[in-house]
Amino acid sequence: MAVLPLRGKVVNAGKATLKQVIENAEAQALITAIGAGSGKDFDIANARYGRIIILCDADVDGSHIRCLLLTLIYHQMRPLLEHGYVYAAQPPLFATKHRGQPVYAYDDAQRAALSAEMGIGLDKWKRFKGLGEMNVDELAETTLNRETRMLKRMTMADAQGATRAAELFSVLMGNDVATR
Repeated sequence: MAVLPLRGKVVNAGKATLKQVIENAEAQALITAIGAGSGKDFDIANARYGRIIILCDADVDGSHIRCLLLTLIYHQMRPLLEHGYVYAAQPPLFATKHRGQPVYAYDDAQRAALSAEMGIGLDKWKRFKGLGEMNVDELAETTLNRETRMLKRMTMADAQGATRAAELFSVLMGNDVATR
């Protein structure tokens, strides 16, 4: 097991040239860490890990980063998706305590349902703005512990959707006002 923190923006591999992908520090770090090459030279037999788990914030920015990573994997390391190696960790968006025990909700609907079930108000919940707001125990319990974490296997369809979403994010968040 290894953790690879990415500190900068991952290039949109759906729009970038191969040269831009190779020169992007975060893309290069991921390709190097997996150890199986990239593009037509990718060989899944050389992959260092049997699971690649993408862990991003549970908000829109985290979704954008996940889209960019899936797009990179789809374009440069596609066999990882084809063979079911890629997963997305599902961190909670909300937390509260009920009878001294932590309770987590992954979206607004689940928070509302759990609030009604436990008889507590919606104002009792803490909303995580990102993984950095979680304490070590919360992060370990909700995203790292094999017994309690939630993982979603990413498929080719997810990656294709991520590629479309990454393109949309680029248009909406890009510098070209006319395109927006």
